[in-house]
Amino acid sequence: MKHLAAVLLTLLLIPADRIFAQTNTATISGIIRNNGDKLPVAYVNVIVKKEKDSGFVTGTVSDESGRFTLSNIAPGNYVVECSYTGFSTRSQSVLVGSSNSFYDLGSIDLQPKEAVLKEVVVTSRPDEV
Repeated sequence: MKHLAAVLLTLLLIPADRIFAQTNTATISGIIRNNGDKLPVAYVNVIVKKEKDSGFVTGTVSDESGRFTLSNIAPGNYVVECSYTGFSTRSQSVLVGSSNSFYDLGSIDLQPKEAVLKEVVVTSRPDEV
């Protein structure tokens, strides 16, 4: 009977230990805007890389309002990289510590790329019958 009581007590204490355990991960969020008109940019690729070796950690895509959220980031030094077709890629260093669980990067403004074409030539041939 004592053995059964000990097993039951152990099973009851294990979940309590997990409830009170702290997790050492953080969430990074922000909003992506167009530097020209300050409007949000949707569907921007946002990735987190290790600062030391540029190894991929996680990534997401901004929503229709330009907002993004990256969860479960372990403490360390990272680079958040935002890229989208027609805009210059923007990188920002982030130090994730164990004392803070939420990092708001605020507004990240992407600079539009100016591409100028020299000339376009359109030619056609009549169909041969």
